[in-house]
Amino acid sequence: MTDIAFMTYSDWANEGRSMVERSERIRTWIGDTAAYVFCAEKRDYCASMSGRIERDLFEHIQTPTTKAITASFSELYKLKDEKIDATLIALVPFREPDFESIRKAIEDDTFDKVVILIMREGEMSRSIARAYGALNLGTGVCDELPDSLMVEAARMMVNEEHNGLSSGIGKDATLSLIHAFRQSGVPAQKEPWLAAYFAAGGEVRHAETVAKFIDEINKGTRHRYKQRYRANIVEIIKERMLEKPSLKETS
Repeated sequence: MTDIAFMTYSDWANEGRSMVERSERIRTWIGDTAAYVFCAEKRDYCASMSGRIERDLFEHIQTPTTKAITASFSELYKLKDEKIDATLIALVPFREPDFESIRKAIEDDTFDKVVILIMREGEMSRSIARAYGALNLGTGVCDELPDSLMVEAARMMVNEEHNGLSSGIGKDATLSLIHAFRQSGVPAQKEPWLAAYFAAGGEVRHAETVAKFIDEINKGTRHRYKQRYRANIVEIIKERMLEKPSLKETS
């Protein structure tokens, strides 16, 4: 299983006061493994490293075994069927395809380790990291894994994502589950749901729909949707999970 870590740009830079110490922390976590750097911009931009943030990050955290500095996230996606004995260093992803490439690399165990340098909390890449209990290299604390009950519900959403979640059955399933959990005392909050959605194998483009619905719910929007499940669906999911055989029982 891929080891996941992240650090926000603000934690790394801290107005210029912690770049050296935090960069050493990143390098120590990477260790002696080879490291491949992927950037969010176009190839010519990556080749010149003319972007201040990317340049500063790369100059500080590169290791003696760093193998590439000109790869884009679109090229990362092409590695989805490979297994690479190295660390992926993802520098400030900011678009949906960037996030999806990282998510897929983690899901497929393409690299032994992945460290994501993100701009700020609240980004989709942060939710991806949270889904896997990632280590926050800024604080030294690991994220808690997503709630298993919410992950099970998110799998039900993922099962409908082939036609999208913004309309039809996908929308009905997603809103039915979010509201059912609200009624059982679980607030409609983006971070827990997005972490659960990624832990369930959901794609970034559909996670953005989940986030949109939650934002609208919290603003008071009353969505039109068909109730897809029984009123006690949360209890049904709990019972279903209890009935699942444990790893010990199946070994």
